[in-house]
Amino acid sequence: MKTNFVILILALLSACGGSKSGDRVEDSSGLLISKNQVFFEKFGEVQPVQKSEIKKETLLKCTYVIERADSCTLQELPLLGMNSKKITVDRIIGRTMVSHRFLGENFKAALLKMSSEYLMQLFGSVGIIVISDKVNPSFYNSRSGTIFISARYLWTTPEQKKLATVKKDDRVVTGSGPKKAPLKFEFYGLQVVDKKNIWSASRDSSRTVEELKLPLYRLLVHELAHANDYLPSSFYQNLGIDSYRKIGELTLRRFKRFDLISDSLLEPLERESFMARLQKAINSSEGELFGQLLEMTAELAGELFSNESAVDPYGHYTQNEDLAMLVEDLLGLHDYQIERIQGVISYPSLNFLIPEDYNYPLAWGQNNRILEPTVLGRAMEAASQLFPSFNAVEFKSSLQGFKLIQAEKGMGWREFRAL
Repeated sequence: MKTNFVILILALLSACGGSKSGDRVEDSSGLLISKNQVFFEKFGEVQPVQKSEIKKETLLKCTYVIERADSCTLQELPLLGMNSKKITVDRIIGRTMVSHRFLGENFKAALLKMSSEYLMQLFGSVGIIVISDKVNPSFYNSRSGTIFISARYLWTTPEQKKLATVKKDDRVVTGSGPKKAPLKFEFYGLQVVDKKNIWSASRDSSRTVEELKLPLYRLLVHELAHANDYLPSSFYQNLGIDSYRKIGELTLRRFKRFDLISDSLLEPLERESFMARLQKAINSSEGELFGQLLEMTAELAGELFSNESAVDPYGHYTQNEDLAMLVEDLLGLHDYQIERIQGVISYPSLNFLIPEDYNYPLAWGQNNRILEPTVLGRAMEAASQLFPSFNAVEFKSSLQGFKLIQAEKGMGWREFRAL
């Protein structure tokens, strides 16, 4: 059986061509725009929450950008961190566009409850924040310098919840489910504070701003990490920056030149590694390569993932997601003690019908993988590039109260998350 898995690995490693050193033509913004096409179909469905230094007409023009040539210049839409202006909640809200008034109200209330200085600094790399019931999945559009947030993160009442559009984000690769590969394993994860799922209130009909704060915080850190990947403070605080260049042109130029922060991470994930090809093969759900995956066990999937330096399997989707997941987990643990529990679930057969009392046996599992030395080193390096005054020694000492926990062999998911 082990020989068969060696053959499988070799097949995956030789299945595709490509090289990191090759020319890059375009990033994933086009794909994400197409997934949110319904938002861009009707101009003007979002409006500013309040007046700001940028006119409403300019905000609208700079929001509905599909092609890079149509993006605004930094002169028209300065990033929030430009011109040495302090980033405040009021300035962020002044750049926020919403489809419904309550979204702006809840967003402002949530921001006022967030005490993270790092989060405020991350807002410096965006020009506009959009929150809409027509957005899902949430994303960063490098063509406009804008982050788009789904309304599902900001409802508090039953009436507001009805407006949240929830569609499956098929960028996330898992090994089980009716739409995905019916494999014998599945990557599984959960974010907790004091062992309580931070998403638990999302299943209720109502929730408070305090209850939506942490899921929203994680999302903001993630999407803003993308923005900073392309346009970090070291770039926009440069006095020689050409403010008459279009934002879409600036981000594409940095992408093509391998000038992104994610291009310079320590021990970068190999884009043609086995784990990366595994994700692509699962996503295709067809062909001879996919057929070989039907024989893969959860134990091998866990071993392959644990031997690489991503904090989460999603980090293998693109280098940008690798960076965003590292920053999301690092700041989440530091700012709000959010711990990520994750594992590879083992199923006894293909197309296994999961009973309600199933204990989800773990083939591999970890809590706080961000503390794995290699993973933590990469995350700290990313933070040092994102935040000009980052104090690595002081930051690392603040994490000493947490520990990396490895699941024992034969442990079930419920047993592991209770540790």
